[in-house]
Amino acid sequence: MKNGKKVISAAGDGSINIFSWDWFGDCNDRIVGHPNSIECMTKYDESTVITGGEDGLLRAVSVLPNRIIAILGDPLDTEDEVFFIQKVSVSHCKNWLASCALDDMVKIFEVSNLMDRPSDGSFDLEAYERSIEDNLVANHGKKPFSNMEAEAEDE
Repeated sequence: MKNGKKVISAAGDGSINIFSWDWFGDCNDRIVGHPNSIECMTKYDESTVITGGEDGLLRAVSVLPNRIIAILGDPLDTEDEVFFIQKVSVSHCKNWLASCALDDMVKIFEVSNLMDRPSDGSFDLEAYERSIEDNLVANHGKKPFSNMEAEAEDE
């Protein structure tokens, strides 16, 4: 993501961990909001990922700024049993999203509206990267505990 500067991975608790490239010791940021585990995800563009969850929902998620943009597919539109999403894929033209679950059906959704959304110019990626680099130390990207205690006492 972010033109090769970020790597994202889903965690079993429903969060998405964001790592800086070449610094995989600890995640720099997290995206929360998924109530259950994320079963699959695919990159839509450099700032957007689409996730398929255990709850059967497809979500468009913005990466830096971190937030869930939209729910793209809702299995509750039908009266059938809800199955978790096993795989998602975006077409090359980025207009269509295909998903499949244990119900043996491939569902197609139009997602061309994601291309038309206004870009959020308020997020400064370079300043965010500088703040991460300023706080990186050899302890897997975390400040030593003793330094954090000293900083708390200074405040």
